[in-house]
Amino acid sequence: MSSSGDKRSLNGNENSDNAGFDGGAIGDIDVTPSHIVQPDLSDVTGARSETGRHRNGHHDDAGQPSPHRRRRRMSPEHIRRIKRRRRNRRILIAVLIVVMMIVAWVGALAYSAFRAKSEIDQAVSAASTAQHSLLSGDTAAVKQRLADFSAHVDAAYRHTASTLWTPAEWIPYYGSDVRAARDAVAIMEDVSNNAVPKLADSADSLSLNAISVHDSTISLGDLGAAAENLTAADKTIGDAAINLNNIPVTHIPQLTDALDSARTKVVTLAQTVDMAQRIANAAPSMLGLGSTDGSDEAGVRTYIVLAQNNAELRATGGIAASWGVLTVDHGRIALQDFEPYGGLSKSVPGSVQMTDSEKSFFGDDYLTYAQNVSADPDFPRTAELAATMWKQQKGQDVDGVISVDPYFLQDLLKVTGGFHSAAGVDVTGDNAAELLLHQVYMDIPDQETQDLFFGAVAGEAFDHIVGSLSGRDAALLKTVTRSVNNGHFMVWSAHENDQKYIDGTALAGDLQDNPAKPQIGLYFNDGTMGKADWYLKRESSVKESSVNTDGSRTYTVHVKVTNTMTAEEAATLPVLVRGYSDQKTGTERHGEIVTVMYLFAPADGRLVDWKFTGASAGNGEFDTVTVYSDLTAGVKGFTLQPGESIELTARVQTSAKAGAAVPTLRQTPLLKRTDW
Repeated sequence: MSSSGDKRSLNGNENSDNAGFDGGAIGDIDVTPSHIVQPDLSDVTGARSETGRHRNGHHDDAGQPSPHRRRRRMSPEHIRRIKRRRRNRRILIAVLIVVMMIVAWVGALAYSAFRAKSEIDQAVSAASTAQHSLLSGDTAAVKQRLADFSAHVDAAYRHTASTLWTPAEWIPYYGSDVRAARDAVAIMEDVSNNAVPKLADSADSLSLNAISVHDSTISLGDLGAAAENLTAADKTIGDAAINLNNIPVTHIPQLTDALDSARTKVVTLAQTVDMAQRIANAAPSMLGLGSTDGSDEAGVRTYIVLAQNNAELRATGGIAASWGVLTVDHGRIALQDFEPYGGLSKSVPGSVQMTDSEKSFFGDDYLTYAQNVSADPDFPRTAELAATMWKQQKGQDVDGVISVDPYFLQDLLKVTGGFHSAAGVDVTGDNAAELLLHQVYMDIPDQETQDLFFGAVAGEAFDHIVGSLSGRDAALLKTVTRSVNNGHFMVWSAHENDQKYIDGTALAGDLQDNPAKPQIGLYFNDGTMGKADWYLKRESSVKESSVNTDGSRTYTVHVKVTNTMTAEEAATLPVLVRGYSDQKTGTERHGEIVTVMYLFAPADGRLVDWKFTGASAGNGEFDTVTVYSDLTAGVKGFTLQPGESIELTARVQTSAKAGAAVPTLRQTPLLKRTDW
């Protein structure tokens, strides 16, 4: 057992159970280190090498890729694709962020616009309520509503002045709408800051509790003291009205409607404040109370009162057959009796100097008769002519001229109630106009008695009215305002300091020469020489037809004139109603009505085209188109038999300076018959 061959055999046996040792002898075998025989590990090494190849080749024993593979080097194209994907991902994220920001901005802008519109709507409503409160004499409500107006406008301004709105101005097509909205609110903010406080300070002075008529005396309270504030407020609001009208046309319907509403209300407010400041500045001196600036002392003022008869048309109303004298002393008014022509000679040849335009329009001899002073459509000129005639024949300088007609009288009687005349008739707020314009000619046969009746009733009516106005101040103001706007009441002052506050208003009855305040004129003069115009029905309308490239606007004017007299009436009416074809020979008419029509274009505007149709239309043209007081005017004379009509359709262009300002139609006062 000690042979070496057995030892090798034992150590080289792979199946030997003696795989372990403890460093000592195993059985009888010597296992000291110096005698250990190193085993053959070639098979094991080979296995490891193969396993290494598996790992280096990225495959495991099953032939699958190893999860612990070594990264290969990428190609340049692969790198570019990766970078491109990363760049696109960043762009997409940025676009999404921008879109979200735009959506948030649009939402915020839409909400801001909604709030701004709501505030402006409430401001417009407050301004309207303030005006109604003023007319009712509730000054506390006026102040509150003015405060509400300012609060709402200020709130709207905070929205539109925000930088949130600025980017929207660059939006194609609709950006101009955003600018228009911001400009409109900024204009109203100016009114809120610079006009409303002055109006609030003046509210008490405008109270109808302080301005009143009692015992034939007009009291103005502290109105004169408010003149300075009202004048400043008027300047601000007047400029605002013009600036709003100059804002370009918008595209968004809701914005257009809102701007139109704001324009309308600001224009109405401007007109109200303008009239208030004019009255505050002129009324004290015109009523003999002394001027607010101390230039005129208190004392007596004397006025001619022209009673115009609408049954025989003249441009400013009707023939001025009855004249009276009104005096005002420290506010107390008194009226002397009306007389035919005020006691002047009926015929006054060569008493005044006519202009070339007047001769061209009305003929060389139209001022032969004092009653024709009202043929000129410019009432200040009518008043100057009347004052001149009065001075020449009476030797008296007057302080002004006042024009009234039976419709003004009738409207006042609706306020005070009617009265029973000494002539034996009831004169009321329903029948005064018909009584004085028609019935008197049916009941009284001769002209002299008719004139006496007219003068007596006019005087009685005046005394009744001024003695019955106490406590009816609000109704009186509404009535006078309506009569002024309809041309039934006009005033001219011989004092320049007073007249400058009347000029340019409906009270002045003048031809408007300001292009920014367009006025279309439609006037009529009668040639029948009777009172047949009671049967002449006039209808008129003005509608916008286009907006021109230069900013001016074109309007279509339609006029229809009808002789409503029947054949039976034409055969039976008194000759003083039917008139004369030749007064010198006494040749009577038989129902035909002879009229001259004048159509005036606005200042700096023009008559574009026109067409007459119907009876007496001729070739459809004006007889002449000329210039009168620097205004373009078309003139047409026509004769209508009973039942006949003539119609005019004309297009009239305003000045570009007028912007969006809607022209007023000033016309010879209409007859208001209840059976038409």
